[in-house]
Amino acid sequence: MVAAGQESTQGSEAFLEECRLEIPAKRFGSPEELRALCAFLCSSHAGYLTG
Repeated sequence: MVAAGQESTQGSEAFLEECRLEIPAKRFGSPEELRALCAFLCSSHAGYLTG
């Protein structure tokens, strides 16, 4: 993958596809999933999490 800030010869669609394939689920998260993650991390249920 191209480091941030470096020029790339590939198009943005190819870059996004390359990024997507590096994700274990092979897809990007939805806004609803991100919203649920943020709500969980800000809740008392995540009190034991570190790092």
